[in-house]
Amino acid sequence: MTHLSEDSKRLKINYISVTGQEIIQRELATFNDVCLLILPLKPQGKRSNPVEIVNRLVGDVVNHLGSEATLITIGET
Repeated sequence: MTHLSEDSKRLKINYISVTGQEIIQRELATFNDVCLLILPLKPQGKRSNPVEIVNRLVGDVVNHLGSEATLITIGET
């Protein structure tokens, strides 16, 4: 049996592949819904520090989300 909630709305899912900071700025400006950030298993680039890359990415996303947004991150520790 399906249950319905009053005043509910279907989730709209948009998949965005982040390849640069300009994409974060453009796509997340005034974003006030749920943002699911799925981190790669292995960051690209052999010389890069993976912790630094993840910290910078999460920081950029947090700084560009709207004040009512919810951020969920998924990735390996």
